[in-house]
Amino acid sequence: MAEVKELEQYRNKRVYDNGSGGGGGSMDNFVTQKDLEALESKFNNKFDLHEKNLEILFLKEREFHRKNKVESIKWIVGTGIAVIGLIFTYLKFFA
Repeated sequence: MAEVKELEQYRNKRVYDNGSGGGGGSMDNFVTQKDLEALESKFNNKFDLHEKNLEILFLKEREFHRKNKVESIKWIVGTGIAVIGLIFTYLKFFA
C-alpha cells in the first residue's frame, strides 16, 4: 500500500483567501443567462441559414438530374432510331 509523504516545499506554506469562496479563481470564467440566450439565438440563426442552403442545394441537384434524365432519354431514342436505320440499310443492301 502507498503511504502519504509530505513534501518539504509545501510544509509551511500559507493558503490565502482570494475572495472566491474557496472555488479557486474569479467569477470571470462564468456566463450570464443573457449571454447564453444571445449565443443560442446566434446558433439558431446559423442553423436556419444552413437549412435553407441545404434546401437550395437539393433543389439544384434535383433539377440537374431531371435535366440529365431528359437528355438521356433523347440520346437513347436517337441511338435506337440510328441503329434501326443501320439494320434496315444492311438488310436492304445485303439481303
